[in-house]
Amino acid sequence: MSAVLTQPVYHEELIDGEKVQKALPKRPHIRLQKYLTSFLDKQLPEFLEALPELNVIVESDRLIPDITVAYRKARYIEDDLADAPLLAIEILSPGQTLSGMMNKCERLLNAGVPSCWIFWPEREKAWEYTGRDLVEITPDYKLTLEDEAGIIAILALNLDDMWRAVNGRLSWE
Repeated sequence: MSAVLTQPVYHEELIDGEKVQKALPKRPHIRLQKYLTSFLDKQLPEFLEALPELNVIVESDRLIPDITVAYRKARYIEDDLADAPLLAIEILSPGQTLSGMMNKCERLLNAGVPSCWIFWPEREKAWEYTGRDLVEITPDYKLTLEDEAGIIAILALNLDDMWRAVNGRLSWE
């Protein structure tokens, strides 16, 4: 039996016509992504879904939020999300900057995404960015999902439990 070795392929975003390789995540990033996806799967109404690493078409760009919340009946082109999602979540990995994440969120917001959450696992910090405001997510902060028709869901994310789970100090089962 012979083995075929291939180059590892990871997501490439397309930004202003340039291919940009997405940073490879480390364990805190992966654990937080898993935690948030599980949290959203339990909290979202049935007509929404949380999808990690989904290609999102934004005008001529193709962006890949760490987690995307979209309508189950959203429009796709070749398995890339063509409709604006309701939420994009970005998790900082080593080598990425907060300003870089905010720039990516601004592209998504300009394309109709109402809200972008940014998480920084190493600092145990989180923000909600709406284009108007960058608000730190605190333990008592309510995260609201809404579309043009109004509020769809209000989510209470327990940050203390989340950070403990992400850092191996609490199970999220």
